[in-house]
Amino acid sequence: LAHPLREGGRPRVGAATLMDRFRHTSSASIDSLFRDVSDAELCEVLRARRLCTVRDLVLVPDWEMRDWLLVSEEEAAAIIARACAYCAAPAVTAWDLACKRRPGVPTPLPSLDEAVGGSLSGLFVEIAGPGGVGKTQFCLHLAALTAAAGGEVLWIDTEGTFLPQRIQTLLQMSRGVGRNVDRSEGVEVALRRICRRSCSSLQELLTVAQELEACAGRAEPLPALVVIDSIAAVARNEGDASRASSGAQMVRRQASLSALAASLKFIVNGVSGLSGPGVIVTNQVAGDMRGGSRVALGNVWFHAVNWRLVLSDPGGPRGMTPAASSNGQRHLLVDKSPCCRRLAIPFTVSAEGICEMAKE
Repeated sequence: LAHPLREGGRPRVGAATLMDRFRHTSSASIDSLFRDVSDAELCEVLRARRLCTVRDLVLVPDWEMRDWLLVSEEEAAAIIARACAYCAAPAVTAWDLACKRRPGVPTPLPSLDEAVGGSLSGLFVEIAGPGGVGKTQFCLHLAALTAAAGGEVLWIDTEGTFLPQRIQTLLQMSRGVGRNVDRSEGVEVALRRICRRSCSSLQELLTVAQELEACAGRAEPLPALVVIDSIAAVARNEGDASRASSGAQMVRRQASLSALAASLKFIVNGVSGLSGPGVIVTNQVAGDMRGGSRVALGNVWFHAVNWRLVLSDPGGPRGMTPAASSNGQRHLLVDKSPCCRRLAIPFTVSAEGICEMAKE
């Protein structure tokens, strides 16, 4: 992949300085923060408290750090402030964001393309809906479009839903390949751009996200699209809620989800917030006490994502019923967006993929 800081494999003017500034990430070891010989004892004390990365250090309250190190609260606050400054990204202008945002993740729906500005690059998107409504089909179509356009795709599979034969079919169909792509590329070449990685636990998924975060911090090339299908599957596997320790398990799960969201946000920001990949996460819906439906994982996850797209059948509470309508029409609802009004897009799922329907 061509990196935004490089042209023809060579760094642009001033790129080395910018890249060095972004080698500092929250997943870095505390040794990179305290490099003096006199700091060796401090590092040992922090490791004894299981504070091994800059991220661990940032999350510690001042008073707790004070008690652990037996120092004043001002000294403890200075240590934590040093960690925060180490991994904080500098500001970037709106002009740079507008001019240098990398295209490359088109959607199969023209109305959604218009809403997101033509590409999902640099966006953290949740796709929610009941089983069988088309979440995985939507992601498979996104993967085909991205690969056909020359972008690399990382598919993180938690439920065994990855179907390379379906992607191959989408690539072979001219309409399924989409708009504004290079049709001269062979199907085999496009398929080789898509990589699948299996994850069976939330911790394993967090490890993958932190690996990507470390690559972003080192200004290394990232995939154009990262798909996690689905987040609810691994979150659901975190312990048995019927056990007495379910409260502690819930706290650990929420902490892992918060850490995962932080890593994914760092990834979509890319280098200085420029040219980050699109991150797509699928989620499920569950029944509520009023007989309706709600998206899983609660308010913490809702506030973590930047965009929430809810796929549904037109009938039922908020349109979240799994049954398809008589003509196969379903709706994509833009339920959350930083820049788009609430929007409903009718679509169908066919052999050619996700197809937008004309509004009645």
